[in-house]
Amino acid sequence: MKRYLFACALLAMMSLTACGGGDRQLEYALQFAGSNRGELEKVLLHYQDDDLKLKAAEFLVLNMVGHSVPTLTSVEKYKSFYRRCDSIRDEYKSTHRSRWIALIDSLWDASQVGKISGAVDYVPLRKVITADQMIAEIDQAFESWKENAFTEKCSFGHFCEYILPFYRGSSFVLDDSRSWFYQLYKRRYFQDRTKLLTDEADSVLALYKNIDFTSFNGSGIPALSTEALMQMGGGSCTERGVFNSLLFSALGMPVAVDFVPAWGSQNGSHSWNVLVVGDKHYAFDPFWGHNKWEHYNRLYSNTGMYDSNGQGEFRVPKVYRKTYSTHLESSLLGKGVEMEDIPPLFRNFKKKDVSSDYFEITDVEVLLTEDALENTKYAYLCVFNVEGWIPVQFGEIVDGKALFREMGRNIVYLPVYYKKGSLLPAAPPLCLKEDGSVLVLDGMGVQEDSLVTRNVVIQSFRNREYLKCMNGTSIVSLNKNGVEDTLCTISGILPVRRTTYKVNKGSASRFVRINLPSDSIALGELGFYSSQGKIEDVEIISPLQSLSENEPVEALFDGFTSTGYRGNSKKKYVDIDLGGEYEVEHIVVVPYVMSQILRNSTYELFYWKNCDWESLGEQKRSGTDLLFENVPGDALFRLKQKTEKDEKIKERIFLYKKGEVIWM
Repeated sequence: MKRYLFACALLAMMSLTACGGGDRQLEYALQFAGSNRGELEKVLLHYQDDDLKLKAAEFLVLNMVGHSVPTLTSVEKYKSFYRRCDSIRDEYKSTHRSRWIALIDSLWDASQVGKISGAVDYVPLRKVITADQMIAEIDQAFESWKENAFTEKCSFGHFCEYILPFYRGSSFVLDDSRSWFYQLYKRRYFQDRTKLLTDEADSVLALYKNIDFTSFNGSGIPALSTEALMQMGGGSCTERGVFNSLLFSALGMPVAVDFVPAWGSQNGSHSWNVLVVGDKHYAFDPFWGHNKWEHYNRLYSNTGMYDSNGQGEFRVPKVYRKTYSTHLESSLLGKGVEMEDIPPLFRNFKKKDVSSDYFEITDVEVLLTEDALENTKYAYLCVFNVEGWIPVQFGEIVDGKALFREMGRNIVYLPVYYKKGSLLPAAPPLCLKEDGSVLVLDGMGVQEDSLVTRNVVIQSFRNREYLKCMNGTSIVSLNKNGVEDTLCTISGILPVRRTTYKVNKGSASRFVRINLPSDSIALGELGFYSSQGKIEDVEIISPLQSLSENEPVEALFDGFTSTGYRGNSKKKYVDIDLGGEYEVEHIVVVPYVMSQILRNSTYELFYWKNCDWESLGEQKRSGTDLLFENVPGDALFRLKQKTEKDEKIKERIFLYKKGEVIWM
């Protein structure tokens, strides 16, 4: 608690901190350096005749509070381990990847016998930085800035935030990595404005493409320096993000680490790098992938994009940027809230909200229907994760309402209060829809007669072949002369939801043909619509070989997205009789997904009611799908698996509307 009170007091005194801040704030910063004050004063004295470098030095000193680094003692503890990793990597990584990972894990386990696994000690940056280190870093930063053809004209403030800082996160020890990178690659990259910035960046990233994403020992092995990460040959997104930041800033490129604290559509969180050049930003995954710039900038744009391997749909509630400078507006420190009543994300004052750089945002005002405890000043919006609800934004409570700014769309949020580490529901969950409107999920909508589902979550890696298998399919109408008129074409990965294809206008026809890219068809739903609505009397007239006796072809037209059909057509097409002459206006397609309803499991359906999950009943497997009758409308659901024998699958939340399971 003393540490937190100290931080709050310091922040209050430094609230006006900025690049080139006033003498009073600078004096406070020097005082809090304690016995290391003399080292910081040497730096300021060194630049007393150089106004710009003096301002840069002041920026670093003024914003040093809140930053810490691993101690050199901690690094020394692991050096022999890192060296052994280096030899294992050379011997096994390129030929026996699984063996390489297993050996490093076992080596780590052996090294930790009798120790606290992964214990690393940290020390405030202001207590250990030396004058020589700071001066060398400042001089080099200015040199690389002016040598870089893409950034030589960027503003001084931009330089201070994105190029100057030699501290890039608490993952790595304070060393001379940037100087090492600079000496290796100076004047080799970003020297020619006629070249594409992204091509140059790809060339730099390719230098270290042998450093892979690897979750060693459940991410329990710390890489405490750039050298350690290279010796291990792999690490986390956080570690590689720091590595890339040191590398690019050493070459004069404005670089940062952005992160999503929790996904809005799947479990986990993520961080990545971004080059910030002028008013443009170029996001890229920490681990090198050639020419994926457009892919990653779209991936975090909340447009419903899947990654290139079909690993699920990415929806982002918030994006924050890790900063060297202090940003009190993104934190609740110093705002009259007890430390224990602040979620960890909002104790961090070294970040800023950059959500609007990535996607369309909406300010969401919520009426707080549940009573708050006394002296509660803020409420929070949470997204659902495997660990439960995770706060991603705060809003001040005014007249029983809270305003949450710049939220990502097409995501379900739960408004909560936060007290002593516990979340207390403050209002019903809500869905911030794609158009920015809000649907309150209070379960008071029109009742659904039937809810059909076969999944507790969509495991995209297991359904990848089905999500991709219809890529290249064309749906055509067959006129009386046997001539085909193309109605629509399916391309890319199908999202696990109803996708509507508008049809090229043509003449009315009774028969439709699906031209397949192979001899296989796999779909969850197929619907044809005219101006009068859905065409009901649809029948497949081609011979098909079904691949599952529990999945009849009629499932394609039953109005439930969760059911499905898989089959083979020797002629690589499927003919359909619409039952009459129709001018089709649009076609609805849903991909096939595998059933997760396992033989030795029980499944319980819940919906959110009165601040908690309420059961709608249990079922056991009687086929590939479960059917629950008369469920609430406009409700938030989750299907939980209970088993002692089957694989345990962690569930996600979903909505349900007119036969469609809408995963959130």
